[in-house]
Amino acid sequence: MPSLFPLNNLQAVIFDCDGVLFDTESVYLQKKEAFLKENGIIPTDDELASMIGFAFPQALKLCYPNLKNSDELAKAYYAQCHYELIDYKQIFDTDILKVLPGLKAKGLKIGCASNSNTQRLRKALDENGILNYFDAVISMEMVSKGKPDPAVYQLALKELDVDAQKCLALEDSAAGIKAAKRAGCVVAAKKHPRFKINQSESDVVIDGLCEIMNLIV
Repeated sequence: MPSLFPLNNLQAVIFDCDGVLFDTESVYLQKKEAFLKENGIIPTDDELASMIGFAFPQALKLCYPNLKNSDELAKAYYAQCHYELIDYKQIFDTDILKVLPGLKAKGLKIGCASNSNTQRLRKALDENGILNYFDAVISMEMVSKGKPDPAVYQLALKELDVDAQKCLALEDSAAGIKAAKRAGCVVAAKKHPRFKINQSESDVVIDGLCEIMNLIV
């Protein structure tokens, strides 16, 4: 474990949603892969991995900068696929049920900062009985820009009334890690079960959420 850990004087922990609390990334990537193939684009695993953490319009521009109809494709994807119902109970990482009470017992504030929309984010947390653990729930709709911009984390820090340097962020994507680091947080990255994501900007990489308690005093 890096010498930075275990963390002293921690005030808060902020969780990403997609890919950390829920394995929505795998669901979304399956939808994106199928949609792209239907539209004549065969994405590689590396291209799919690089999409993680980005809204689809950003992901298309990142992976296919010469694609002339990316805006139209993004609109078609959202209309056709993205807002299909997801069973959040089936993709919920139940390890968090062991972690959240432990964080509260230590007197820590808990936040969620996500590129998801507000309604879906709160619905996912509520359906799995964990919404009340969160002192702040921040979505991309509440700020001017999504990750990798730090705005969602900056608003979460403001709502929690904590110092960034005394906050641990849990992320999985390169975009999310960059956003949290830009906001000044310490970042732990959760490994993805399928893709090798660039998590080099994080302060530590963990295999699962239960390892969080080993990172704090």
